[in-house]
Amino acid sequence: PKLSLRSRSELQDDDLEKTIKYAHSIGKRVHVAINIFAWDETYEEIKKQAKMLNDLKVDAIIVADGGVVDIVREYAPDTEIHISTQANTVSYHTCKFWYNNGAKRVILARELSREKIEYIMKSMKIRLIVMNFLQYAVWGSWLISLGAYLGVTLKFSGGEIGSFFATMGIASLFMPIVMGVIADRWVPAQRLLGISHLVAAAFMFAASMQDTYQTLYPLVLLSVMFYMPTIALSNTVAYNALNKANLDTVKAFPPIRVWGTVGFICAMWVVSLAEWKLESTQMLLSAIIGVVLGLYCFTLPSCEVNRNVKAKSWIDTLGLRAFALFKEKKMAIFFLFSMLLGMSLQITNAFADGYIDGFKNVAEYQDSIFVKYSTILISL
Repeated sequence: PKLSLRSRSELQDDDLEKTIKYAHSIGKRVHVAINIFAWDETYEEIKKQAKMLNDLKVDAIIVADGGVVDIVREYAPDTEIHISTQANTVSYHTCKFWYNNGAKRVILARELSREKIEYIMKSMKIRLIVMNFLQYAVWGSWLISLGAYLGVTLKFSGGEIGSFFATMGIASLFMPIVMGVIADRWVPAQRLLGISHLVAAAFMFAASMQDTYQTLYPLVLLSVMFYMPTIALSNTVAYNALNKANLDTVKAFPPIRVWGTVGFICAMWVVSLAEWKLESTQMLLSAIIGVVLGLYCFTLPSCEVNRNVKAKSWIDTLGLRAFALFKEKKMAIFFLFSMLLGMSLQITNAFADGYIDGFKNVAEYQDSIFVKYSTILISL
């Protein structure tokens, strides 16, 4: 308290401990200010107070000085950092700076108008829209048209084509769990998201140069193994950013996520209009978008990790306890319907484009715009 700009309150350490315990006992949060602009000789005292507040399990420490932020991150690692209004934050870019340096909340300058505050909030939404657009454009570049390329150009069998579309199911069995544990405990989600996209893009780029089943299939499988976890990771990054901006995720996220579908469809149209559906260029396009997105992810607000997570049973780690939901009849029906729908959808993904393309061998359809741009037709 004596390190805050409201130090005249004269709240002593013993009183603070009692206050925190009482507040927590009735379900309330306690935020303590260390929002002075510190001289060098003050930092030893700041270190002691930050450690004490961390031990007392205060919910947040309010700071204004960048040097104090570094100290709080080191000596109070379990405590949220909130940026004081005294820091005079007036722009989105400054908010981004604070978030990237560990802040959970930024209290904007008092001088800001409502229009300025709305602009700052909108800037974060736009950044998440860009992320979602690229996230699904990576997938849309090849998911619908790959089957036609494999069947028509490379002459793979139906079983071989099906095996490529089974890679997503194989990867989804365990990779999201593995990446989720890593993001929770060791690597911030936005950084892991970027790394995963870069690795997936590298394998997809290598795959674009192969034309035999024995060499192409393993590379696509490896690429998909790193791509599939990014769907959940991108949601985590979005929710984290929205929470930090104090936005209602239930209302704010759906309009942002819609742009992922738009990105998927736009990528399909690009492949179709460029007449790449029967070429490996579609995989090269996916790799290029993946690299752009991977690098972009490193600029997104930082997600927290908890290296002190208590050991969990394998049932909890693997998410197997979720199967208890099937005791509910509605949930069991929903799961069964989703599984059957997914199976049907993958059959369409794998064979629809190649099937429609086959009509070019029928005289009355060979000049049809729907045959030539079949990928666009499927997107509709």
